[in-house]
Amino acid sequence: MEHMVRFELKKVVSKMSSKVALLLLLVFTIYMLSNANYLVWIEEDTQTELTGKAAAQKLREAEQEWAGPLTEEKLAEVISQGWSQGNRGIRFLLAMAFGEIYKPDFMIVGTLSEEDAGSFYENRTKSLREWLAAQGSWYTEEEKDFLTAQYEAVETPLVYDYTEGWTKLASTLPNVQMLLVLVIGFLVAGIFSEEYRTGASAVFFSAALGRDKAVRAKLKAGLLLITVVYWLTIAGFTAGVLLELGVGGAGCRIQTSIQGWTSFYNITFLQEYMLIAVGGYIGCLFMDSLAMLVSAKTKSTVVAVIVPFAVLFAPAVIKVMESPLAEKVEGLMPYQLVQMNSVIREFYIYKIPGRIVGAAGILLVVYLVLANIT
Repeated sequence: MEHMVRFELKKVVSKMSSKVALLLLLVFTIYMLSNANYLVWIEEDTQTELTGKAAAQKLREAEQEWAGPLTEEKLAEVISQGWSQGNRGIRFLLAMAFGEIYKPDFMIVGTLSEEDAGSFYENRTKSLREWLAAQGSWYTEEEKDFLTAQYEAVETPLVYDYTEGWTKLASTLPNVQMLLVLVIGFLVAGIFSEEYRTGASAVFFSAALGRDKAVRAKLKAGLLLITVVYWLTIAGFTAGVLLELGVGGAGCRIQTSIQGWTSFYNITFLQEYMLIAVGGYIGCLFMDSLAMLVSAKTKSTVVAVIVPFAVLFAPAVIKVMESPLAEKVEGLMPYQLVQMNSVIREFYIYKIPGRIVGAAGILLVVYLVLANIT
């Protein structure tokens, strides 16, 4: 590593405010990890309550009794057997299939007969068609056909398994990513402006070739800081969840969980995790690189610190605007990179020359390019 890059990194991490920020990041990450790993299992014979890893082990054993293809026969068996802690995940899917697309009917599951199992997959597409018809002109006919085709393209029967570790990661990792954007933004906000605050800029940027070398060193230090802090935190959080709740079911489709049932992305839990992790990294690169740019242009650390907050929260005003255009704008806002789990579950779709695509791929490509330009 270049001497000047090491020097810039040392200046950032040696500040008391940076140490406090990193400590807060660690504390809140541990707190969110404990929430992610919270799981309860009730022993049916003794009514003893188990939590954490012990509960995960019990749930894994119970759910794996139902692991395998969700065939008509297996669904019929779940319907006839009634509720149990082992088959509750499949019964949740039945509630989704026989309810409205965004309104699962948990009461209807108890009224189903074994014969109803045959319409399980058909009902998923049927409920989508009914919902799209109720939206009127919100989606074009071409968009409706695309969504319907995506639903019909899912491989059936779906393969079911215990996936608690992956579903918990998908729902909790975005909270960690938002915190990372803010903390890293705070760390890098002063990389450029600090020289002007101390008055060192007159010397630091005036030496022969010093300006170019100094700017490159600061950029490298900032990018290295973003990368190291982000991936160390994500790796630690991921390991903490999967070691506690297990890694099983990584190859199952996300449609086998109640959170992913409505998604038109026909991907596995592992693929979903990779999209969320990479999306968050690109989001950090873009938003925190923007903070460094503002720091250099305004010569103000305070203004630079505000940038990640503004990018994350200010666009939320778009949510109150009910229109197809507002929805499409919202789907491509930079904060969606740290809400990739929601992007995967919502119907953010766009027409580009020759085809219709989802927002996830567009977000990754567009903001990676913008981060490099910034």
